[in-house]
Amino acid sequence: MKISKLKIDFQNALSRFYPSEEIQSFFDILSEKYLNLSRIEIALNPDRHISETEAEKFQNAIHRLQNHEPIQYIIGETEFYGLPFKVNKHTLIPRPETEELVDWVLSDLKGLKEKLSRLAILDIGTGSGCIAVSLAKNLPNATVSALDISEEALKVARQNAKLNGVSVELFKDNILKLEPPSKRYDIIVSNPPYVLHSEKNQMKPNVLNYEPELALYAPPWDDLMYYIPIIGWAEAFLSDGGALYLEINEKKGNELLRLLAAAGLSKSELRNDIFGKSRMIKAQKEYRALYIPSGGPTNPTKEGFISIKDADEYILSQICDTCKKELEDNPNTITTCELEWYIQEKKVSLFDDEIEWENIPYNPNE
Repeated sequence: MKISKLKIDFQNALSRFYPSEEIQSFFDILSEKYLNLSRIEIALNPDRHISETEAEKFQNAIHRLQNHEPIQYIIGETEFYGLPFKVNKHTLIPRPETEELVDWVLSDLKGLKEKLSRLAILDIGTGSGCIAVSLAKNLPNATVSALDISEEALKVARQNAKLNGVSVELFKDNILKLEPPSKRYDIIVSNPPYVLHSEKNQMKPNVLNYEPELALYAPPWDDLMYYIPIIGWAEAFLSDGGALYLEINEKKGNELLRLLAAAGLSKSELRNDIFGKSRMIKAQKEYRALYIPSGGPTNPTKEGFISIKDADEYILSQICDTCKKELEDNPNTITTCELEWYIQEKKVSLFDDEIEWENIPYNPNE
């Protein structure tokens, strides 16, 4: 069979199911996959013959497309953020808006070269690994981890990490029952299930019938069931100054902003995707920091500061037993150690390089 005849048969078989532009796109993708020929090469060689085996591959693809199976599942791969990714029925097909989320993270980290080697990043609900692998590829000195509840999805993510030559720590865990980590993370990113139950009837058959429900839909009894534990977990285990990035349902932006503020992640930003939909949120864990040395600081840097929640224990470990007793009896007393401690009023962020300090005395028992 000639390629020209194959193309005509392909178009005729799918004309009742898809618009002509989409059929052409399908044919180009399959030709690249099965024939290793580009669209231009096909146009220049319409009389080229294909084998019976190759024709059978196209016929099988036609049957699957007529049943609205996604082309990405048919060929077993897709592209995300300029990188190749394996996909199958156990993983969502990566969307352009998720690329925008990755781009937001990477854009925020530009100019922080000296910190990138210290960054610890976690992707919650990784699926195919598209977010984690893309971040690892573009931040080669960072430590990237990712989790998912599906072992089948994790198998695909491992393949994609290997395919793209990156190291990602992958482990199985449940968003609703996340265990305390062994370390803190500077960046936490997540694209949890957020399609509302009421939106199911708006989904196309290629999504509704093939992509994994577990990764797509919020439960009908709680639209934000997956976000609430992620936010609480991020509040507890983000490093001071770190940031949480979320892909969200466009109808839930303001509600999520309130939840983030209540969790102490008050510096939040809601961002639209290229289609004008509120699809992404970033929230930072800012903090007040204690200046460790006694006396007034001179040209302070972030080094030498600890978060305010660690301050009491640290100060009490530095003063004598007599002063500890005096502070316990009267928190406002001037101790015999005569140590002066200072906290800075400006909140600190992972993304701040220059910090202006305003210092006030700090008493650990106030």
